[in-house]
Amino acid sequence: MCHRHEEEGHEHCHHEHEEEMIHEGCHYYKPTPIRGLAHTLILKTLKEKNASGSEIHEKITKEYGVEIPKPMIYMILRRMERMGLVTSKWETGETGPAKRIYTITEEGLDILEREMERIRKLKELAEKILK
Repeated sequence: MCHRHEEEGHEHCHHEHEEEMIHEGCHYYKPTPIRGLAHTLILKTLKEKNASGSEIHEKITKEYGVEIPKPMIYMILRRMERMGLVTSKWETGETGPAKRIYTITEEGLDILEREMERIRKLKELAEKILK
């Protein structure tokens, strides 16, 4: 049960992810998920430059101000590789351990373009809503 509603005596209110909810009485609204854009952010980053998971994480955090946990980035990259959206190879530098470097594929570029178009349409809708 959500703590706020427990304190207010609303015993019928249950939320799995209460920290992500905005409460209005016993109704709740879930904010727009940034995580849903993680795949697009990863592909966009790889379109600009081949990169390791750590480099992808750093760029997304700095450039977009979005904190995606590193384990989630690696999980998404492995899934994308199985789907053929990215490829990877191990590279060893003169210093430090070997790194897996990811590269976007043609199929990944196609998916990215479709997602970018979807985001453009959502942006138009958001602008209409915000008027």
